[in-house]
Amino acid sequence: MLKTRSLFVVVILSLFSSFAFPETAGEIIKRAIENSVKVQENIKDVKINSSSVMEMQGRKMTVNSTISQKDKKIRIDASSSLPGTKEEMESVMIYDGKTTWMITPMSGKQQTEGKAIGLNTITEEEEWWTKVGSDIELKGEEKIGGIDCFILEAKNAAEAGKFWIGKNNLALVKATGEDAQNGKFEVISSEFKDVGFGWTMAYKTEMKTDKGVTMSNSVKSIDVNKGLKDDIFAAADIDISKLKMPKLEGGNGLEP
Repeated sequence: MLKTRSLFVVVILSLFSSFAFPETAGEIIKRAIENSVKVQENIKDVKINSSSVMEMQGRKMTVNSTISQKDKKIRIDASSSLPGTKEEMESVMIYDGKTTWMITPMSGKQQTEGKAIGLNTITEEEEWWTKVGSDIELKGEEKIGGIDCFILEAKNAAEAGKFWIGKNNLALVKATGEDAQNGKFEVISSEFKDVGFGWTMAYKTEMKTDKGVTMSNSVKSIDVNKGLKDDIFAAADIDISKLKMPKLEGGNGLEP
């Protein structure tokens, strides 16, 4: 009889062990970090072309940008249609590993030691786990835009209260929360594509706030490991005279 009971217990335990129990928030973050490390080990350089549109207080601004990254060096070439202007203004931002350069036709070349705030590498921008804080809990699962997601709730995060993380790609699919600058906000990423090297990236991201600000970003193309040259990160080689600048109308360049 005892042998029969022991066999029954062994069978029950083996059945339970065949099912995958839900992960903890910490285990999900650990897997995401491990995957990110593998991606960064394989990516030598990357270039992304994208277009962003921001609307605020009835005004719209469009920015077409090219982000180039090699190791820790970053260059952002942007062409902006400023609100109320008829033409575009071009600018270049470079982090050469030591110094940040802001280059515009209006202000010339300005430098700051170290990396400017917000000037993250492309892979750093994908690191959602750096924004969730230490007090985070797995609250459940939900499908967002056809993607099965974990729901993580952060209680002391600086930005968002809830994060929806893709179960398979471990990418940020949705975030909601509230901060001093934007008020309540919602960010949704979609159109995920495998760009190789174990890296899955959202080609479309949209944000809206309760303060009437909306922003959308669409990735046009991604090139990985195509051999970017080091000299594109040299601020000294940028010819300011070739950067476009809006023609001034009425002294301020704004439409009447």
